[in-house]
Amino acid sequence: MIIRQIVKMKKIFISAILGFFLVVSLVSAQGFYYEIDLNYDNGLFSYNDIKIVDSQIPVEDTGGYTAKLISHNGEALGEINFVLPIETIHDTIDSEGNPIGYLETKNKTNFTIMVPYHEDTAYIGIYNFYDNLELTMDVSYYSKSMPVKTKATEERFKFEEIEFEKGIEKELFNYKFVIAVFIFIIILFVIVFLRKRKSS
Repeated sequence: MIIRQIVKMKKIFISAILGFFLVVSLVSAQGFYYEIDLNYDNGLFSYNDIKIVDSQIPVEDTGGYTAKLISHNGEALGEINFVLPIETIHDTIDSEGNPIGYLETKNKTNFTIMVPYHEDTAYIGIYNFYDNLELTMDVSYYSKSMPVKTKATEERFKFEEIEFEKGIEKELFNYKFVIAVFIFIIILFVIVFLRKRKSS
């Protein structure tokens, strides 16, 4: 009887451990990104705004265009692929009730891409299918290793740094919460085990 209880409690304990690591992995998936508001106009790229965001949404790494992170020394720090959303497939029905479809290609569009954050990034480059540079975006004011900061970029950096630190504090709180829950499960496991053992 005691052996069965021990085996049962071990199973509960193992399940709690697995659940803990699952939650930790989900929390760890949270990360910081450059959220870039891009414009496309007849073959030319431009951007409206870039900011740092804390996101748990998975970022797709597919498409023919590439956003590359470059350091102050010209070192490639990372890249992500994205799709240029200028083509839309429309499904409709003709006069005889037959389904038909057609492809619409736009010359202009506005869209947002998410690029993983790196603290040493000086600028982000947008490259086309042939790896030709289409657009350069200065993100040095978000960099932790920026050599020179102007007054304007310093003010913006301070503001974004506050938001960045808030995101880190939020992430640390999530970790502390998970650890607290795990400790509670362990204590509960010990109490139940001791009671079962005493009653036997």
